[in-house]
Amino acid sequence: MAEPADNIAMASWYRSLAVAFTHNAKILSHAFEERGEGVVGNRMAAPMYYLVSHAAELLLKCALFKRGVSPSDLKSVAIRHSLEGLLDELLRKGVPISEPCSQLLRKLSHQHERHALRYTVFVDDGEPVFTPQSEELFSMLDELMMAGRITTHGV
Repeated sequence: MAEPADNIAMASWYRSLAVAFTHNAKILSHAFEERGEGVVGNRMAAPMYYLVSHAAELLLKCALFKRGVSPSDLKSVAIRHSLEGLLDELLRKGVPISEPCSQLLRKLSHQHERHALRYTVFVDDGEPVFTPQSEELFSMLDELMMAGRITTHGV
């Protein structure tokens, strides 16, 4: 499938993908709950955390597309898969992001950048895997979804 040509189309495409990733993360979260298993500290829940992290990346990029950032700008090594870098870029654009949301993104960023949830989650490499409560994650994604609106606080 060809990539959409303009920023609004790209934002819409990324938002749609983020919604799909979020929906599937919620399905997994509920499945763990129904089985009486928690997700916090549960490495078997790594796919759920990966889906959430990737949805966050897509929503941050969606919000940046809506504010004129080009696809080539988002391919920069400094921000390509960095939730923290994308967040900082969005904050520079004047988009208000709550402190709890910002803190959670910053904590998720390192493991997302190094693709730990995709490849090394079961390897004891000395790096802890950050696995917060599902409710915190889905609240973060809801806020990021709203940041993709062009009229967020006039920005």
